Amino acid sequence: MFHKLLLRACLTLLIAELSLVKIAKTDTAVAAATTRAIPVPATTITSVELHSGFTTESPTNPNTATSQSSVDSNTTSASSTYTTNNNTPNATATADDIPSDVYCMPTLCELYNGSHVLQVPHIGCNNDGAFAPACGAEPHLLYMSQRRRQFILDMHNLARERIASGQLEGYRAAAHMPMLKWDDELEYMASLHVKRCQFAHDQCRNTPRYQFSGQNIGYFWIGREFKSHAKRFKSFILDWFREYRLANQSFIDQYRPHPEGKKIGHFTMLVADRAHRVGCAAIRYRDPSDINYMKLLMTCNYDYTNILGEPVYQSGLAASKCIYKISEKYPSLCDWKDAVYDYSSEESVEEDNGNELDSNFIN
Repeated sequence: MFHKLLLRACLTLLIAELSLVKIAKTDTAVAAATTRAIPVPATTITSVELHSGFTTESPTNPNTATSQSSVDSNTTSASSTYTTNNNTPNATATADDIPSDVYCMPTLCELYNGSHVLQVPHIGCNNDGAFAPACGAEPHLLYMSQRRRQFILDMHNLARERIASGQLEGYRAAAHMPMLKWDDELEYMASLHVKRCQFAHDQCRNTPRYQFSGQNIGYFWIGREFKSHAKRFKSFILDWFREYRLANQSFIDQYRPHPEGKKIGHFTMLVADRAHRVGCAAIRYRDPSDINYMKLLMTCNYDYTNILGEPVYQSGLAASKCIYKISEKYPSLCDWKDAVYDYSSEESVEEDNGNELDSNFIN
C-alpha cells in the first residue's frame, strides 16, 4: 500500500513539472511573437497651408510648426516594419481605463530623421485629459454618440467606395480596400489631441496595437454658434477627399509628397487600404484672444498611415481580393471579421441642414 501511495505521489510531481515546462515554453513563444523592429519614419517635409476648410496635411518640421502648419503624422518610410491589425476586442477607451504610462513606452515614438533615431513626445504620455489654456473658459468636447460615429464612418466609407469602385476619373479601382470601422482607442487619442485646441498635428499617437497610426485634422471658425456639427464634419471629410484633384494614380501606385508641395496626404490617408479602423473627436471652443469667434477642431486617427514608396492601395478589379467577404453596404469594399462591436448595423440618419447623407455627396 505504501509503495502505491509513493508511486502516485511521484507521478503527480512529474505531471506538475511537465505542466510548468509547457507554460514556460508558451510564455517564451508569446514574448518572441510580440518582438518587433523599431519603426523608421520618413524625414520631415515642409507642408503648405490649405485654406479650404482650414485642413492641414503632414508632414512638416516640428521645429517650425505653427497654428496653420502640421507635424509629421501621415507618413512613414517604406523601411518601417509592417504590423498586421489586432482584431481582439477593445473596451471603451477612456482616461480611467487606459493608464497614461502605457503611452510613455520609448519604442512607440522613435523616429528616424535620416541620420539617427529621435525620441518625440507622445500625446498620451502623462496626459490627464485636461483642456489646454488655449481652449478658453468654456470648451466643449463633442459627445461622439453612436449616431454621430456612424455618420463619420459613412462619410469615410462613401469616399473609399467612390475610389475603390473605379468611378473616380483618373484613378483605378481597388482590389482590397476594407470598409473602416470605429475604434475607441483611436477616438481617445484624437480627444487628447483636440483638447490642446491647436491646429497642428501631434508628433506621436502610436499605441501598442497601432504602431504606425495616421491622422487627419480639420479646423473651422465662425462668428456664431454652430447650427449643424454634421455639416462641419462632412465639410472636413469632403475637403480631405477632394485633394484627389491635386494628385493622380502615380501617387497611389507609389506614395510620395507632391513635388510642388500641394496637399494630398489627407486624401491618401482616407483611401489607404492598410487602414481598417478610425476614431475621431471634435471640440468647440472660443479663442481666448477673440471670444467673439467660435472654433471647431476635428481630429481623426487611423490605425495605419501613408508609407513612403509603397502603394496607397492595391489596384485591380474592385473587391476582387477580399479575404472574408464583400461589404453589403459598400459593394466595392471588403468586409472583415471583427470581435469589436460594429456600428454598421445601426441606422445612420444624421441630418445636414435637412439633407440626409447619400451616395452622390462627392462631386
